[in-house]
Amino acid sequence: MKQALLHGKEVVVLEVPPPARGSKQILVANVFSLISTGTESMAITSSKKSLIKKALERPELITRVMQKIREEGVRKTFARVSEKISEYKTLGYSSAGLVTAVGDEVLDINPGDRVACAGVGYANHAEIIAVPRNLVAKIPDNVSFEEAAFSTLGAISMHGIRRTNCQFGETVAIIGLGLLGLIAVQIARSSGLRVISLDIDSERVKLAKSLGTDYAFVIDKNIVKEVMDITGNVGVDAAIIYASTESSEPVNLAFDLCRHKGRVVGVGAFGMNFDREKMYQKELDFLMSTSYGPGRYDRVYEEESIDYPIGYVRWTENRNIQNFLELLAQRKVSVEPLISQIYPIEKAPEAYASLLTPDKKPLAILFRYDYQKYIKTPKLQTKIEIHPSAKKVKGKISVGVVGAGSFAREVHLPNLKELSEFYDFETVVTEHGTSAIDVARKFGFKNASTDIDNILNVPEIDLVMIFTRHGLHYPFIVKALESGKHVFVEKPLCLKADELENIREKVAETGLHVFVGFNRRYSPFLKYLKKELENLGGPYFLLYRVNAGFIPANHWVHNPVEGGGRLIGEGCHFFDTFNYLVGKEKEITELHCESIPVDGKKIVARDNFYSALRYSDGSIALLTYITIGSTEAGKEYLEVHSGNISYVVNDFIELKSYGTTIKVKGASDRKWTLSSADKGHKQQLIEIAKALKGEESEAITFEEVYKTTKTTFECDSLLRGQKA
Repeated sequence: MKQALLHGKEVVVLEVPPPARGSKQILVANVFSLISTGTESMAITSSKKSLIKKALERPELITRVMQKIREEGVRKTFARVSEKISEYKTLGYSSAGLVTAVGDEVLDINPGDRVACAGVGYANHAEIIAVPRNLVAKIPDNVSFEEAAFSTLGAISMHGIRRTNCQFGETVAIIGLGLLGLIAVQIARSSGLRVISLDIDSERVKLAKSLGTDYAFVIDKNIVKEVMDITGNVGVDAAIIYASTESSEPVNLAFDLCRHKGRVVGVGAFGMNFDREKMYQKELDFLMSTSYGPGRYDRVYEEESIDYPIGYVRWTENRNIQNFLELLAQRKVSVEPLISQIYPIEKAPEAYASLLTPDKKPLAILFRYDYQKYIKTPKLQTKIEIHPSAKKVKGKISVGVVGAGSFAREVHLPNLKELSEFYDFETVVTEHGTSAIDVARKFGFKNASTDIDNILNVPEIDLVMIFTRHGLHYPFIVKALESGKHVFVEKPLCLKADELENIREKVAETGLHVFVGFNRRYSPFLKYLKKELENLGGPYFLLYRVNAGFIPANHWVHNPVEGGGRLIGEGCHFFDTFNYLVGKEKEITELHCESIPVDGKKIVARDNFYSALRYSDGSIALLTYITIGSTEAGKEYLEVHSGNISYVVNDFIELKSYGTTIKVKGASDRKWTLSSADKGHKQQLIEIAKALKGEESEAITFEEVYKTTKTTFECDSLLRGQKA
């Protein structure tokens, strides 16, 4: 399918695989989609700025980059920044089309329904889109696809008006008569409000008059007097700012226009250098309007499609969209006068170029799609050849990759590319075709796809690498094993004890390898310590402090279905480290685990915990996992003690010894320092390649994976107050 994307500084149209449809999603063939001329022109303009200018505008990014440099060195950090900049970025968030298929959990939408769609990353400028149920609304019979494509913008305009809490008969000032402002003028009038429309462009002011505003003015030095005359020298009840500018003049003008105890609502992007005296004297309220309405940025509402009860939240983003469609159907809002141009999707670069013309910028631009081909032939081509002439190289391990989030793109895939003497890159599968295309082009995969069957049904593929969210690990592992493929899965292996047992049975049944991303054991420091400890003999005392950093409660990692929590998702790393250093033949005889109680304030999850493990040889390992610490303290700190000798590993950059020297090339007497952190990710892939080739290898065995994962589940049970 065709999709418009931002690549670097340019807009391009590419053939990409259609998105995968989730169980709570709806597959739609777009008929029209709308360019949000304000938001999207800002994205295009920003893409053309230099790195220095972007950094100056967002100084917090400099801090993050400097932190990365300290952790990983200049070369890796620069590579990651370059990778991020060069990613393909989706465009668009408002469209209308025909439903071609629905997910298993969608019960009230049918194939063939006409629907309006919303959402960044969902309602893209693409021929086929997959949209969660709560971001879809049915189109009334007498509303065209062209009109319905405005629905998301209509909901944004509408929510700004709702935020004023104005009642019938009150007066509002609409500041900024771009696309959102001109729609807002009509919605406000249909709500029984008296509307004063203001802009610096006389043509926009004229258009507002034609659309029914009560008053319309070009903003000049007399504008405050004009408004005061209209309102009997009282001022407006509320002012809504739809302007897009770096200047703070619109917000300070809004303060001037409002009555005592009036309200100012910010919808657009504008400067916020407030004149405090103006706010203070009138005791004004300043309110932000969050996009389409309640539900926006709520993962549970948008991704899980769990609605807010209407008795508690009357106007959600979906109900705002429905209400706007009703206004279109009743002819209380007209969007046809706002359409400047309609382009076929193939001419997206030309359409976006028109947004940057300095003389006369368009109001609304629509993209038109050849949707009929997807109605007549509903079967979608989910795989695209990126390097069709490439052939499998004999002797190499053919790889299929599932999932390509930031960690995979920053760590695993660059390492794979550097190890091309071992691996052959066949197919990459992601939820969205855009990322599949991006990864395939950058890392040399032959094919890009959104369907895992394009990996499972290819006999030539030897190894499936799974880098998805945690909840998908188990089903994809099982499918891969049943298809006769070896598996490498980023930690954790799975989220439930019964899943662990099922995987164990599948491994025994098939004889295939399942490797897990417990990479610390492959780091140069731990490999060295392993040999030293074997010479010293046990018992050992190990202390591992992980200063992991805070993750909000609504993040998917904490979701029991998607992430499993941080103990399961990340704690497994450190249990594997203990098992590796103490020795796989040693059994865990005692296990204790406790966490700081959740208080919903500083502690939002059971992710500040300690785990104490006693082994059959008397060794003790203590893990402290912290999310309330300072980043200045470093992230990972490991102490290992035995036989009057101590070792300390600091963030996998530095290893210090006490009571003995470090006998390694490049180390000083008692200190070994690396140029950047090495947690063993690359070496792990080398050992996996050796194992699959039947060579001598230090790759982790499945029984070691099983032991670590079982320990992790037992600790998680203790945290939840259940007997392990």
